[in-house]
Amino acid sequence: RKLFRTIEPEARDGQVSRSRMLEFCRANRDVARELRFSTGAQELLMFYKQFAALDLDGNGRISEDEFLAGYGFGPLGDPAMRNKVQDHHARVKVMREEERAGR
Repeated sequence: RKLFRTIEPEARDGQVSRSRMLEFCRANRDVARELRFSTGAQELLMFYKQFAALDLDGNGRISEDEFLAGYGFGPLGDPAMRNKVQDHHARVKVMREEERAGR
């Protein structure tokens, strides 16, 4: 939670936009690597894919729950959230396989 709030301390709606996440990751490359976000010019497409994988409801923003769920710390007792997390992990797996295949 602390990291999420560091990324977007002024988030009135509790969500982080894609542009804010990119800005944060570029300014904090060590944290970006830890979060497995790629931010180099050639890796921008991968960044967008990673962001989309965390954006479980597809609204273009990452909520704190989506962020925590994406990294395995969310409210997994909720069956709906558990299903979203499983879907997220399946999308990430496909994304990584496509990346390895050079797509």
